[in-house]
Amino acid sequence: MSIGLLLWLCASHDDSTSRSLPDASAPLPERDAATTLTFSRDSLLHTTLLTRGTDNTVYVIDTNKTQDRTVIRRAYPGNEAAFSEVVRIERNTLSHDKITFQGFPARNVSAWLRRLSFSDPVPPSAEAPRYIWRATHAREIALYTQDDASEPIAWFRASSLSEPSPTLSLQPGAYHIQDAIVASLVVVEQRHRLHSPQGTIRVSRKPT
Repeated sequence: MSIGLLLWLCASHDDSTSRSLPDASAPLPERDAATTLTFSRDSLLHTTLLTRGTDNTVYVIDTNKTQDRTVIRRAYPGNEAAFSEVVRIERNTLSHDKITFQGFPARNVSAWLRRLSFSDPVPPSAEAPRYIWRATHAREIALYTQDDASEPIAWFRASSLSEPSPTLSLQPGAYHIQDAIVASLVVVEQRHRLHSPQGTIRVSRKPT
């Protein structure tokens, strides 16, 4: 995910944060994460997510050649050679895009991810919390519980000259929706590709 995508995402869906978005050269917020995942490629459609500083694969994301189907697979704990499909995203030109979480029926992407907020993929209820991505830096978006903007439970950082790999950092409060977090990032990248004049994301790395 490029800096250009982050800026598009903020400008298109979160006007309140994009107005005060810091310059890319400003220091990133200082935080300690319980877990950080590193992307093997500067893409969210074809990539592998590894635990930072190790060779342990956590997710593999594959998209077909026509870019209308993306599958997210997660490694079984203790067995990196075995993967389970946890999310399937299908883009349709004549009907609604669909997203399917493991163990649940398919639903419309637009019903699950509204602007930049989404819910736990369990059957929705009036009490179910929602989570929202907010811009915190020109190279970062952070995920908050919608009714608690004090501390993020996860954050995504785009690549730069000094950090060539994008990262996704997670706090324990994000573990139960980890698959949904990854899926939400994939969906916003697909939306950016549809709105991009080139139809693809160009990596734009700037020094930190």
